[in-house]
Amino acid sequence: MNNPTNPESQTAGLRGRIFYAVAELARVGNVPVYRLVRLLRSNGVTLLHSGRALYVPLDEIQRKIPPLWKSIRIMEALRRGAVGETASSAMRHRVHRAP
Repeated sequence: MNNPTNPESQTAGLRGRIFYAVAELARVGNVPVYRLVRLLRSNGVTLLHSGRALYVPLDEIQRKIPPLWKSIRIMEALRRGAVGETASSAMRHRVHRAP
């Protein structure tokens, strides 16, 4: 059974994927594709082409852009509804309104 407080289980969905589509990462990160491509290229990340689509290997992001890797892990944890350390720390700064 997956333990949502375990950082390893929070990235289990990421490990099942070898690469992400750059457009998908840009959409999730709410940034234009061209800006994400510039960021990846300026950090020496290898981009893979398949037709018009660009893909980025997750291990490249993990090794070359650790802050982006951390953000992807948080996004994945929140998407899965995890209540672990990563997700709760991301939600800690959320403002609550009075009823």
